[in-house]
Order: sequence, then C-alpha cells, then structure tokens
Amino acid sequence: MNDAIGIDIAKDTLDAYWLSKRKFKQFSNNIAGLRALIIWIRRSEASLIVFEETGVYHRLLQTGLATHSIPFARVNPRQARRFAEGTGQLAKTDREDAAILARMGSQAIGDGPPNFDQRPNRCKSTAANCDTPAA
Repeated sequence: MNDAIGIDIAKDTLDAYWLSKRKFKQFSNNIAGLRALIIWIRRSEASLIVFEETGVYHRLLQTGLATHSIPFARVNPRQARRFAEGTGQLAKTDREDAAILARMGSQAIGDGPPNFDQRPNRCKSTAANCDTPAA
C-alpha cells in the first residue's frame, strides 16, 4: 500500500489520519501541536502528507512540513470533495475528511507523482492576497 497521511485543518485543530495503520490523532493548530505532529509524521514514514488549502489556517502546517523536508500535497477543497463523492463518502466530519485526504494521497502515489501544489507559500503579507505570490 502507498502510505499517506491526510490532515483536516481547522482554526484550532489538525485532525490527522494515518492510512496504513488506520490511526486517527488530533493536534492543536499551533507551534506545540505542529511539533508533535511532525514527530508523529516522521515515525509513520508516510510517503505523502495531504491537506486542503484553507486560507490562513494551513500556512503553519505547510511551512512546518516544508522546513522539515516532508513531502506534502496541498489540494483544492473542491478536488477533495469530488474525490470523496466518487468513493461514495457523503458524510462530512473532520475525521472522515482526514481519512479521505489520506486515501486521495495514497491513490496519487500509486499513479505517479501527485498533481497537487507542493510549493511552499510565498505570499504577500495580507490574508486577502494569500494566493498571490510575493514579488
């Protein structure tokens, strides 16, 4: 199996699901929580971490993964929702979203390099321009 971890991001929490072990774990969406999550990810040896773009809430996670050279894919929420619908997953909870993202990552690994955004955020300082690369 191509191992992946899916992470559902909220303002205060990071809900992670390790696909091959079928383990769910919740972390705080702050520096201390990110440190604990990075340790957990390193122990998993997953090939890819997948999370949805969430405006400002995904930035800490994305920066931490990039800083530690952990492969990740930032996906558009619409892509993730359509993938979930295609698998018959209609319920929507944070745990289920994390599991779907892990399945999406696992399938992408099996199909070759994922076609997701893996670039570190280089954004202008205002939240309104978070998707506009800084000059």
